[in-house]
Amino acid sequence: MQDPGAQELLSRAALARRAGVSSTTLRNWTRTIDRPLASTMVGSDTAMYTWAALLRFLDDHPALPAVQSVRRRVSARSRSMGVDDKENQATLRAALRDMKTAVDATVAAVGRSAALAREVASAHEELIAALRVTIQAYDSAMTSATAPVHGSAATFADSPTQG
Repeated sequence: MQDPGAQELLSRAALARRAGVSSTTLRNWTRTIDRPLASTMVGSDTAMYTWAALLRFLDDHPALPAVQSVRRRVSARSRSMGVDDKENQATLRAALRDMKTAVDATVAAVGRSAALAREVASAHEELIAALRVTIQAYDSAMTSATAPVHGSAATFADSPTQG
């Protein structure tokens, strides 16, 4: 029977407690030349393990010291899991329902966010169009205000000064 948390990432200390061996034993098993205990590096220096990787390692190395004692604990654990199996399934179902509810809420929030983004983009387009009209009106007004007056022979330089 596969443990329900077989793919959960565990620290070396947590896996050692669960398997009933020392952290040093696990570290040695990760350094085995032939089919080492698989680990995943998290960050720059933290190795994480899965229960499934440990079970594969145990299958691959039945003659290594401590493997038989871990196998006995795994067998005992698997037998005891049958007693709580219905409770574990109910707990798992409840957790999955909660997760689905959270995912649905997140998807709905993303949808609302996308709709708001479209509205904001549309408002920005309207604002830009209005600014273009304003700039064109300003240019037209400036052109009219600075254009020479037609039909008048006098220029500004020829006008009498008041003094």
